[in-house]
Amino acid sequence: MRSRGITDQWPTRFPLCDLAQRADRGELHIACNDHTTVGTFALDNHADPEFWHDDPRQHARGYLHRLAVARDHAGQGIGAKLVANSNRHWLRLDCAKNNTRLHAYYRQLGFTHLRTIDIPHRKSGAG
Repeated sequence: MRSRGITDQWPTRFPLCDLAQRADRGELHIACNDHTTVGTFALDNHADPEFWHDDPRQHARGYLHRLAVARDHAGQGIGAKLVANSNRHWLRLDCAKNNTRLHAYYRQLGFTHLRTIDIPHRKSGAG
């Protein structure tokens, strides 16, 4: 992302405590190929209240966060495979509101853009 000029979406590194907590809860997923990490994402059941409202009728919902593929493995369909293997009937996400290439990518994977919420203190907001 940085090589494409996208420098304000994610921090240089995520806080290790956040990653450790997600791993402890079973929400952090890492994809490997021949002992090499090729991608990652987080998947949970918790609606971010600034973007989503829980609907108790959607039992198999999931919220996808931080989908990333190693640059040297880009273009191989890994992101699509990770999303497809989430095993959720309903899958929601929020992504950077200004990253139009990412919006197009998710539409290509079959997601529907529902709205963009402009909250000044949040970089996310397209869902």
